[in-house]
Amino acid sequence: MSLTNRIVLITCFATALLMQCCNAPEPASFAQLHKGMSKEDVVKLLGKPSSQWKPLPARTGEPDPEWSLRWHYGDSLSTTASAAMGPDIAPDGVWVVVFNERDTVMDFRPPILPDDSFPLQKPPK
Repeated sequence: MSLTNRIVLITCFATALLMQCCNAPEPASFAQLHKGMSKEDVVKLLGKPSSQWKPLPARTGEPDPEWSLRWHYGDSLSTTASAAMGPDIAPDGVWVVVFNERDTVMDFRPPILPDDSFPLQKPPK
């Protein structure tokens, strides 16, 4: 196999992998999600998450987090990096499903869209 063919093959594989990681659920499917669903039911409805996050351990004297696992759907490189820097905060641009210690859905939300009430402007010169 020539070097060019190898590069093309690796590029196609990497692209397919990235596209799989960034899949977001259909809004109609996400609308069927409800509290109390099991992880298995969520996977049947939405597919596998693009990333999974666990809460940071509680600091001394603080209560344990109420959630045990958070799934993201529709991650991008930016949202994954944001979640890695602050794993207790879900990035705005992803679909989120939060599970409790019984591995059932305790909360969920679609992506939070940017607010256009403060449009970006060039700074004054």
